[in-house]
Amino acid sequence: MRYGVSVIATGLIVAGLWCSAGAAPAGFTEQKAEGVIVDLPPGWRAAPKEFLARVQEGQAAAGKILMLVQGPDKNGLPKAVLMEREDPGATSEKIDAMSDSDLKLWCDTLKSNLRGRTGGKFEDVRCEKSQTRAGYALGTRMIVPSGGPDMLTLTWTIPHGDTSLVATVMFPKSDEEKYLAPAREMLQSIRFGR
Repeated sequence: MRYGVSVIATGLIVAGLWCSAGAAPAGFTEQKAEGVIVDLPPGWRAAPKEFLARVQEGQAAAGKILMLVQGPDKNGLPKAVLMEREDPGATSEKIDAMSDSDLKLWCDTLKSNLRGRTGGKFEDVRCEKSQTRAGYALGTRMIVPSGGPDMLTLTWTIPHGDTSLVATVMFPKSDEEKYLAPAREMLQSIRFGR
């Protein structure tokens, strides 16, 4: 399985957590994109398809962007991206079968790659496997230096056929108490559909 971290133009780093089944939480709005459905927290909005197409033009190598989301604050934070990448051989069952030592090895490799690409600028990288409405996911939570306030990034990689859905949410670390719970609920709601 290939799992990595890709930087995209919106400044989001391709990062996740635990999931339950059921209807959208109160106040959340169901949003559909090509092959994926997600419940957005109150005040969060998906970017128009025209804007998505313009952003995708420069991101083809990173994968296909399915949805861009911005939150309710004056700077449009939190920001989220859902993208699809080729990932043959990755399955939910393989993630479910990972032992704690397998997960640690995967996380140590990710941390090493990040240190090599960024000179060790990423802090507090945590990894986990999560059960989502779409199946098992590999998730990361990390603090990303931005030149301004540190950003907290959550990413889930969810296998689906010969591709994986990579969903990332990013917001200022100082807003963790405000945005962490709704970001997790949004990520938990991801499922595949038309």
